[in-house]
Amino acid sequence: MVLQIAITGLVATGVFLVQGEAAARSACYGGLISVVAAWMLGRGVLLAGKTAPESPGTGTWILYMSAALRFVLVLALFGVGLAMLELKPVPLISGFVAAQLSYLARFRDQPRSTGNSA
Repeated sequence: MVLQIAITGLVATGVFLVQGEAAARSACYGGLISVVAAWMLGRGVLLAGKTAPESPGTGTWILYMSAALRFVLVLALFGVGLAMLELKPVPLISGFVAAQLSYLARFRDQPRSTGNSA
């Protein structure tokens, strides 16, 4: 999440220099949506991991529900930002995408699991 916040800050700074304060606030909000979604993903995976040894079906259910909840929350936060807060759409989406890409880049160099426990 630290990388996401740093990238959001860089995007917001760049947007501020080009488009001004209102656009920078929009980029920050978009990055914040990504940070919240990543935090929720981490919580869901931890909870599912704790539950799975005792009840694999429940662990799977937690993962699916966590994904659905994140999806709905991201849509709702975009709606609030665009409709209620009247943020600028392009910087908002730019902040979100940049933060999401930085989150994914974190996993690029990690070894991949083959699914074999042998």
